[in-house]
Order: sequence, then C-alpha cells, then structure tokens
Amino acid sequence: MRNRIRLTFGKKLVILYLCIFTSSYYLTHTLVFALVRNSLLAAAMENEALTSGYVAERLQYYFNLLDSILFMMGAILAVSFFLIYAMNIIPLRRLCNAAKHFSIHQKNEPITLHTSDEFGDLAGALNIIAEDLNNFDDYQRAFISNISHDFRSPLTSIHGYAQAMLDGTIPYEAQEKYLNIILSETDRLTNLTSNLLELNSFNGDNVLLDITTFNICETIVQTVNTLEGTAAKKEISFVLDYNTQKELLVEADESKIHQVLYNLIDNAVKFSHNNSEIKISLRKKGAKVFVSVKDSGIGIPKESLNKVFDRFYKTDISRGKDKRGTGLGLSISKEIIQAHNQTINVVSTVDVGTEFVFTLKYHSKKQEASS
Repeated sequence: MRNRIRLTFGKKLVILYLCIFTSSYYLTHTLVFALVRNSLLAAAMENEALTSGYVAERLQYYFNLLDSILFMMGAILAVSFFLIYAMNIIPLRRLCNAAKHFSIHQKNEPITLHTSDEFGDLAGALNIIAEDLNNFDDYQRAFISNISHDFRSPLTSIHGYAQAMLDGTIPYEAQEKYLNIILSETDRLTNLTSNLLELNSFNGDNVLLDITTFNICETIVQTVNTLEGTAAKKEISFVLDYNTQKELLVEADESKIHQVLYNLIDNAVKFSHNNSEIKISLRKKGAKVFVSVKDSGIGIPKESLNKVFDRFYKTDISRGKDKRGTGLGLSISKEIIQAHNQTINVVSTVDVGTEFVFTLKYHSKKQEASS
C-alpha cells in the first residue's frame, strides 16, 4: 500500500496562507497595476505636458506602494494565521498527545488547559475518561476479590462438610442435614455462574429480546406468588396498587421483566423489617408504564445510592443481612431495563425504606385494532 501524504491542520494553514498571498500578489501586479498604468497613459495623452519620464516615475511609485501594502497585508495575515495556530492547533496537539498515552496500566495525569472554550470542554471530557481508566484497576481488583469471595464461601462449606462426612466427624444419621446444605451451596454456585453469564451477555450491542405484548398485572401476581412463602416467614404482606386496573398491557420481554420484578421484590423482602408490607404500584403516564416496588425496610445510605447497580456491590448494612446474595441482581435488572430502552431509578432513606421505579412501553388496544 502506498504511503498517503498526511496533511496536518498546521500544514493546511501554511498552504492556505501561500494561496492567499500568491493570489493577492497576482491581483495587485496584474489587474490593479494595469488599471493604474492605463489611467496614467490616458492622462498623458490628454495632457502633452506630462512626459514619458513622469509616467514611468509615477508607475514606479504606485508599483512600490502596492508592494508595500501587499507585504504589510501579508505580514498581518501571517500574524493572524500564527495566532489561529497557537490558539487552536497547540492545545489540540496537547489533547491528542495526552489521549494517545491513556492506559489502564499507568496513572493518567489530568490535562490542564486554562481556557473556557470547546477545547476546555474536550479536556474536561478526556479527564473524566482518564479518571475512569485510573479507577479501572481498582474496579478490577474489587471484581476479582468479590467473585473470589462469593465462590470461595460455598466451596469452603462444601469441602468442609464433605470431608467431615468422609472422616466420620458427622455421624451417618446427621448427614442428611449437611447434604442439604451442600446441595444448597451448589445451587448458589450455579446461580452465581448463571448470573455472571447472563450479565456478560448484556455487554454486547445485540441483546436478543423476545418482545411480546402481555399483562404486567398478571406478571406481578405471578412473581408475588413465587415469593409469598419467603415473605410469610417474616410476616411481610404485599400491597398491589394497580389504580383499579386489572389489565395493563406492555411491550417487553416477559421472562426478563419477570426476572427484574423477582430481583426487586426479593431484595425488598430481604431488607424489610418483620411484620411490614411491600407496596407494588402501577401507573400509566403517556406512552409509558411506571412500575414501583416500595418497602419500609432498612434503606440504603445516601453515599451508596449511586453504586447499588454496580456489579457485586453490597452496602455495609446489607452484607450482614444478605451474605448469600451475589450482588448481581440489581446490575442484571438495570441491564435488562436499559436493553428495552427504558429507565430504572432508586430512592431510599435509611431506616425508612427504599423504592425502585422502572418504566416499560405501554401497549394500547387501539394499536391492536389498527394492526
């Protein structure tokens, strides 16, 4: 492949300057000078007192005057182009050079530009990227630490109980209890692996969704029925607020929305106080349906609200209560909702409760009639 000539913006400015200067020189020494010469010759013909020497002298005078004006304009133009270069190309080169050296393997220093124009905005955007890259190493370490912890805990239990049964520490008549624990821990590992694989599937641009029209009210009832036994152990009741509606059609992947509801309601049950209630509400606004899951539990600290959707993130409060959680449920829920081009938000106050609200696309019966 032949090497292509690379024209930088600075080179383009030089070429533009030369084009303007040469074209100006041509105009002044052909057109303008010809006009001056013709006017002097015409004046000489009308006035016989004007000698040819006078005409030549005046032509030389105008020639020098035009040259002086031309070179003065050239100098002003050169200074203008230099200022354009200094004010635009130099900061742009600094930004390009800094961006080229961004890496996750080193600390990326912030770019300092003392300007409030578009270059300052671009420097600010690049500094955000640099900060994210600097935090990537910490995120990677935290990710490995969290996943190692979540895998190690059940594996340690499985290994310990299996070894105790083999060496006779656990008598035969008591083994059923510990075999159930081993089975529970393997289920936990299977669930964690499945969650990781599912979460990884959302990293691609082409997420496969089976979009259908279904009644979100029925899906909520099904999810509540699934978790009713777990809630009953804590004497937690469910309040379904559909605003007197028994049918509200939405367009989405029903199985994945069921998963989102399960994650949110399961979290609400885990972190609600005994003998409390969980309120699930539906509201239609325009072309969207708002689904709310609200509990009156322990709440989430303010400093943790912007992290609850991070992978493996668990607040200090929840760690003690939910050691069996994978820390992936909310992250998966957010990915699912975003794959539908919808939003999910959280509002919470410590010791008051937490409310998660997500949106879905509304499907009206008029759409069915028109189709």
